[in-house]
Amino acid sequence: MTTTNTPTASVFRAQSLGKPSEVTCRLGLLDQDHVRPLHGIVERLRRRLGVTTTIPTFDPCDGGIRARILLLLEAPDPRAHCDRIPS
Repeated sequence: MTTTNTPTASVFRAQSLGKPSEVTCRLGLLDQDHVRPLHGIVERLRRRLGVTTTIPTFDPCDGGIRARILLLLEAPDPRAHCDRIPS
């Protein structure tokens, strides 16, 4: 595996989401075709439920709507915030 600064390569780096630059990069990818519908659902839920409910963003480096399986966990991580991407 070659290491580059592309988001797909960084998925395999340990603790890549601990870097603010990586989170910013992934948030910039939320308009890609495979994740846009899921991000739309998140945005609608956030508007409907308000700021008191935390809904994490889908990781655009995952399969998105092309994934064979989608697991929705009640609480992916207690540190997950609405502006963060759970791994």
